[in-house]
Amino acid sequence: MSEAMRIERIPSAEERRAFYEAISARPMTDFLYARPFQRARFARIQALLSVMLPLCGDVLEIGSCEGKLTEWLVEQGVRVTAVEISGPCLERAMVRIPGKQVEWIHGDIAAVLADFVQDRRTFNLTIATSVLEHQVDPYGLMEQLRGVSDIVLASVPISEAPNENAFNVAAYSNPKRVADGTGHIWYFRPATIKALFEQVYHYEDDGISAILVGAP
Repeated sequence: MSEAMRIERIPSAEERRAFYEAISARPMTDFLYARPFQRARFARIQALLSVMLPLCGDVLEIGSCEGKLTEWLVEQGVRVTAVEISGPCLERAMVRIPGKQVEWIHGDIAAVLADFVQDRRTFNLTIATSVLEHQVDPYGLMEQLRGVSDIVLASVPISEAPNENAFNVAAYSNPKRVADGTGHIWYFRPATIKALFEQVYHYEDDGISAILVGAP
């Protein structure tokens, strides 16, 4: 699979929103970090950010989910703006990190970025972990980020084949069928994920997920 591949039928915006609301009806953090490779990826992201954050004042986190990484970012002393499409996830994140340490935004990232561009709002760093594969137009998203962010850290799954059952809510919470209900629209290989970036400063993968740092 040399080219980035996509599921044949992309659910409507309302269908996608309903899927994310449904899978987040119950807490997700433990489930999302249940597997060793998921915990290892989180540790690798933390290690990279530990080097980068001293140079960053303003950080945009796309797809903050329940705030596991957001909480760690706040502990590092940076200003965080966190965007999340799932209402239940955002509510749990706000409980996890009370107070005014984070600017929380509930909405679709493409629409939010359009507002940032119009307002000429910029960030030193954007973090997008497990985000690009869920976007209808990840290439357009990266184009938007060019006007908003100096640098982007992203992680995506690799070595997968398109799955037409990607928006299967029942499969998402079933350990034996979790690969069916991923919510992934796009399926990237190393070369195609690199092509999303104007310049790649750092790339690594473990055969399951890739982590990139680069200019959007």
